[in-house]
Amino acid sequence: IPFLTLIDKLVNLLYAIETITMTHTKKNLDNGSIELSITVPASEYQKHLTSAAERLSTRVAVRGFRPGHAPYETMKRQLGEMAILEEAMEAIVREAFYQAVTEEKLETIGMPKVHIIKSAPGNDVVFQASVALLPSVTLPDLTKLKKVSISAKPITDQQVAETIDSLRGLQAKEKIKSAPACGKDKLV
Repeated sequence: IPFLTLIDKLVNLLYAIETITMTHTKKNLDNGSIELSITVPASEYQKHLTSAAERLSTRVAVRGFRPGHAPYETMKRQLGEMAILEEAMEAIVREAFYQAVTEEKLETIGMPKVHIIKSAPGNDVVFQASVALLPSVTLPDLTKLKKVSISAKPITDQQVAETIDSLRGLQAKEKIKSAPACGKDKLV
């Protein structure tokens, strides 16, 4: 039975994502990111309030109810509607942001920076989300590039010997010596 309940909740969530009637506006920022201003009507986030009240009822003891089985109205009276809205806010923002990004056909990078502008029980939830976009790259026509010829610079035996000596110096072990310093000795 729990498996069927889980499937039923997933189907309801997918249906809810398709039918949400929120509004959004897109503002392009100069640093390769965008800012979405999203408004979610109160009627659209009621399902999130119900599931948030259910989650809260598992953590809060409600007299006369088993954990997780207190109805929404009872949780609203005991905790207040604002506490339930705060618990539901993450799910509301996640769903609305996902829908706005999908409708705009955006390819985002990373997590959005969310700023809640207005959230009050019974009113629309208004928030702004700033997120970076995947940069678009257009490749030039490679057939129009001219060929570049590269000529090798001649290397002398003296340059090879100097390079080998410097590599040996990097691998050398330091030893304390009692004789006077000379040549490439390191003084401390």
